[in-house]
This record gives sequence, structure tokens and C-alpha cells, in this order.
Amino acid sequence: MQSLIDANGLCFSYAKEGANIDILHNLNFSLNQGDFVAIVGHNGSGKSTLAKLLNALFIPTAGTLVVDGVCVQDGQTAFEVRKNIGMVFQNPDNQIVATLVDEDVAFVLENLCVPSEDIAPIIDETLKMVGMYELKKSAVSKLSGGQKQRVAIAGILAMKPKCIIFDESTSMLDPIGRKEVLNIMKKLNCEHKTTVINITHYMEEVVFADRVIVMKDGNILKEDMPRNIFADRELLAKANLSVPQVTEFFNLLCDRCNLDSKTVLDIDECVSALSDLLGG
Repeated sequence: MQSLIDANGLCFSYAKEGANIDILHNLNFSLNQGDFVAIVGHNGSGKSTLAKLLNALFIPTAGTLVVDGVCVQDGQTAFEVRKNIGMVFQNPDNQIVATLVDEDVAFVLENLCVPSEDIAPIIDETLKMVGMYELKKSAVSKLSGGQKQRVAIAGILAMKPKCIIFDESTSMLDPIGRKEVLNIMKKLNCEHKTTVINITHYMEEVVFADRVIVMKDGNILKEDMPRNIFADRELLAKANLSVPQVTEFFNLLCDRCNLDSKTVLDIDECVSALSDLLGG
């Protein structure tokens, strides 16, 4: 199977006051179509820089980055890359350009030179996918943060990308808004086989990924399944990362009661593990 994204020796740096500032160092990883990957790391670890490279907003300074067979090497390949790699940013207000919901999705399609007779059906389809169809004539300014983010996602979906990068897309939302966006990620991945890259600092979101890439200081420390990542306390300490609250609760309980511990990822697993420890 050909990788959708393939990075080999990927590096990025920029010049400042006559010196090169290295941001990413020799990254190597591959993503296939339909993967759900979480990228985590403390502030300054290079997560957002990597996202901008994957979307061809930045160009690698060394190594290779191939996206769906297109090498990210200069501005001439950027448009081809962005047709397949959509990005949802942290603040939806920075991504929405129109006054009404349906007009914002239409703006994307018009820029792609989609025939006018095809635009309305695509708008309806994408707004239904994110649960915003009933509000398609609503003013964007009247929407909640989670609703705005769903409009931004609809605009990306209209492009029919193979992969969507969510770059801290839930960090400015309340718990309800975060849940709405996370549910869309899962739906796109499970039902539409869209590759999802979720860059997040909410460990509760990480448990839904198939794989996790842990970064620190521009390096990849480890790539593994969420359960193995959260079981590696030495790695978490090194990367200055926490675990989901339910995982932390169960770990503390086992440590204080001198019980055999296991890594639980959600409430159901925690209840089941406690039942086993207490003899059913």
C-alpha cells in the first residue's frame, strides 16, 4: 500500500538575525489512507510547524515530504498538496470569510471553479455531514464556537480532501463544542475513510486515535498506540505530558492501594477494571 503521507529525514528551520533556528529535526513517519493519528507534545515541540509542512504552508529545508505522490518542495506543488490535505485551525474566526453559513462553503467552491449548478448540492451535503444544514442561512456571527468550527470543517469537506488536519481545533471551545468537533472527526474517519490528524493537548481526545506521535523539541520521541503511550510513564515525564483524567484516577488508586495497575482509557474500562480488582 502506497503511503498517503511519507516523511523521510524531514527538517525545517528559518533564518533569524543571520542565524538558522532549527525547529524540526530528521522526522521519519508514514500515514496511510484512513489512519486516525494524534500528534501530541508540549508547547514548542513543533506540532503546528509539522502541520504547516503537511499542508505545504511551509516548505521543508531538508529531507523529503511526499503527499499523495506529490513532493512538497516549492510553491509550484503547494496547490496539488492542499487539494488533498485540508486544515482546520485553532480559531474558526480566522478561517471563516462569509457572513452566512452557506455562503462560506460556497466561497471555497467558487475558488475551486466548481460549476455554479453543482455548488448548492455540495453545500447541502457538507453541511449535513457536520450537522449544520438546518442553520445554513444563519449569520455566522450568531453561532457558538463549536458551530463556527463545524462551518470551518464543512468548508474543508467541500474540497473533498483525503486528509484533514485539526490543528488544536478544539482548544478554544467549551466541552460541548469539543465533543461536537471530536464526533465529526470520528465520523469522517469511520464512515468516510478520511485520514484524520488531530494535533491536540487534550489527552481525552488522544484515546480515539489509532496511533499517537509524541514530539519534543522538534523530534519524534515515540510513535505507538494510545494505550502503550499512556502506559509509558517515563516517556510521558520526558515529554511533559499528562494522561486522561480517568487514567490518572485509576493509576493513583492502584498506587495508593498497592493494587496491580493496568492502563485504562475511558470510564467503561475503569469500571470494568475496578470490578475485576474488587472480585466482581
